Amino acid sequence: MGEGIFVTGSDTGVGKTIVTACLVSLLSNKGLDVGVMKPIETGCPKRNGRLIPRDATFLKAVSRSKDDLSLINPYRFSKPLAPFIAAQIDRKEIKMGKISSAYKKLRERHDILFVEGAGGLLVPLARKLTNLDLILELNIPTIVVVGSKLGAVNHTLLTLNWARENGVKILGLLINQPSPISSSRKRLVEKTNPGLIRSFTEVPVFGKVPYIPLISKPHLFSKPALTNILEAAIDVEKLKAQMV
Repeated sequence: MGEGIFVTGSDTGVGKTIVTACLVSLLSNKGLDVGVMKPIETGCPKRNGRLIPRDATFLKAVSRSKDDLSLINPYRFSKPLAPFIAAQIDRKEIKMGKISSAYKKLRERHDILFVEGAGGLLVPLARKLTNLDLILELNIPTIVVVGSKLGAVNHTLLTLNWARENGVKILGLLINQPSPISSSRKRLVEKTNPGLIRSFTEVPVFGKVPYIPLISKPHLFSKPALTNILEAAIDVEKLKAQMV
């Protein structure tokens, strides 16, 4: 049976899916069988009468997974809202048991299973249930993706403190540049955030992923040019050491 790793974010829109795909690609290149799971996805477009979970489909393609999409993504909703509200609008209810069951089946098939959450740590999933409760239900360690933008330090420290107080094991952080650096202020934020975050926490930082245009296309992850960029940006050996 493999090991599960939950991927959460310091905020919404920080690039969790992209970072998860980077980790999947790099660890697969190390000879590991890496699976993916996106238990809940909102904002899914409808095609031929069916909701299409774009993030889950993307992760499935990057990992070259043969797992059924219904296991990778048990819940999908049409509105781009917090899962609890999106589920209510679609007249559905998110149940931890269904997610846990799918997770156990997937974990048995892979060396490592990355589980990407919907939004940040305290995003509501159901009545009085958040991503934090899902992590505790699955009983797996967590990587926090930090979007390198204004407010990142505050969001990161709040996330780490809340996780620790509730017994969540944090493996480490990955800093991601979720959008192009288009101004001098953004350049300064991007330059100073990593050092500032390191100075306020003892949690390992596995690297800093630069903004890469068109990275959302799965086939790019098989290209040597992108692989070289990711290998330079992310210290996977440091991550593997934390997993022991």
